[in-house]
Amino acid sequence: MKRKKGLVKAPAFITVFDGQTGAKRETILFWPPIGPESEMRETWGDDWGHRSNSIKGAVLYHKEHGSLVVFSRGIYTRVAMLAHAFRGGKLESVWTFDSDDPSGKYLGYRAMGNHSVAVGDIDGEGGRLLTAWHFGASTLHATKNDANLVADILGDWREEVILRRSDNRALLVFSTWLPTARKNYTFMHDPVYRMNVAVQNVGYNQPAHVGYYFADGMPRPNIRLIRCANTANGDAK
Repeated sequence: MKRKKGLVKAPAFITVFDGQTGAKRETILFWPPIGPESEMRETWGDDWGHRSNSIKGAVLYHKEHGSLVVFSRGIYTRVAMLAHAFRGGKLESVWTFDSDDPSGKYLGYRAMGNHSVAVGDIDGEGGRLLTAWHFGASTLHATKNDANLVADILGDWREEVILRRSDNRALLVFSTWLPTARKNYTFMHDPVYRMNVAVQNVGYNQPAHVGYYFADGMPRPNIRLIRCANTANGDAK
């Protein structure tokens, strides 16, 4: 059911599609559900479905579980998230986090939500490039004037700005033509940067950051070829 600004009743779903054919591979219920409409304001902070429908997504890599996809619900009040692994053509729950967990162990995180999400190796296991907008380029969000993407997509470590053309029929990529004497590995070799590029557009546009102090130089990355394995079985590696 939709009322005012958003959905006020479950269910919602997560679906995996085949990237080559577009065929549906797996569909599961979204967790956590919104819950009773009569408890919405107390649980989520409003009664018209705005905060409970602030849904974010991210990808991350775990030493034990491999590639994971994470979805969250909530902002400003309750915040809950669930990580999934895609194995054997099925989405499997790996871990959950809920600020309103009945045990109370995460209660300190209640009301600490944000309009975006970031990924990083916080337990230990650069600069922005600005360019002038080209005539015919347009931004997103009338109140924010965001670019579609800000990221090092060409690989010289100096970031590009991608904007939509005003007629919405093309994307425009702006890069720098200025030379530099500084050598640096492409930012995409930094796991923190790469994963945060993937989540840049799940909420308010938050350009990615590197996982080290840029002025000191990038640590030598452990570069290795990555291949997709067991794709016929539906596993994500």
